[in-house]
Amino acid sequence: MNQMFRGCIHSPPLTNNNDDDDDDDDGSNEAVASFNPRDEYEYRQNIGTQEIVVHDLFVRRVSNYSQHFHTYFESKIMQSGHAIYTFKSGDYDGILFGRHFHTHRSPKEFIHLFIYSFMHLCNGLCILQNENVVHGNLDLFENILVRNDMPIIADFSLTLDGLMRRPYSASIINGIIPLELHLIRYISQHRLQSVSDQNVEDIVYDVYSSHELLDAVSGAEEALRGQAYLMRFVNKSRADIEAVVLQASKTWDVYMLCANYWKILKEFKGSCSAAFLPHVRLCEKLFRNNMQVDPALRSGSASSCKELMKKIFSTYR
Repeated sequence: MNQMFRGCIHSPPLTNNNDDDDDDDDGSNEAVASFNPRDEYEYRQNIGTQEIVVHDLFVRRVSNYSQHFHTYFESKIMQSGHAIYTFKSGDYDGILFGRHFHTHRSPKEFIHLFIYSFMHLCNGLCILQNENVVHGNLDLFENILVRNDMPIIADFSLTLDGLMRRPYSASIINGIIPLELHLIRYISQHRLQSVSDQNVEDIVYDVYSSHELLDAVSGAEEALRGQAYLMRFVNKSRADIEAVVLQASKTWDVYMLCANYWKILKEFKGSCSAAFLPHVRLCEKLFRNNMQVDPALRSGSASSCKELMKKIFSTYR
């Protein structure tokens, strides 16, 4: 069973909440079945909002989870003989990684931290992608903590269903969230069964009128692309739109990682030397490619992101 912590999973959840559930999967054939976000949401609600039960096969496969994730677990043995682990978020007793960048004051220290922390987070996302898990809420200033000068991922608190139904508010929209996620939250907030041309215009204006990562010209260009993308959903049913958005969810973690690091880069690049500027442009290209308006154009691969970042700085001294 490809399940983990409190992340959002694409594999079928355990559907029986009784302790005598023996889970027929012995790990020899872990086929991924269709995913029902409503079942997953209800399952997690039943076992409590502070924990998620996972199969012991995951724990055995990922022995270095503590290097990447801020969690702890306890276990119990089921009647089937399988161990079931309950992962919980630990106390947030460390500094948030976004603030940690400000403790490295020299340009050289910043560049070193920028490169290696990005690649370290890519390693963590590779683990999640291999397990068909979507965190879906990565934010350097909210749930990425510091351990041994490197970032670790915390707060696996939202299911895919929960992510899509978070409140939509024009006043708190930021560039870290993919456009299709704004769309589905708008639909949920306004209890719509389909979207109109006017709905599309409202969303595009909210997202791109003051985009924190784009200047006025780039924002206007991206708004046109965003409108063209969203127009394909006009008069489509809510169920059809949700199905498309769910397919895109596998790209969200890399999208949000790139958005976070682009935001950091914009803040610090003014203090970096001229020798760093070509690398800045290559980083921005990497980030843009993984933040395409159309999810089908994003690579979504954490492994590819890591290798490209490594290549960008392979000649930097």
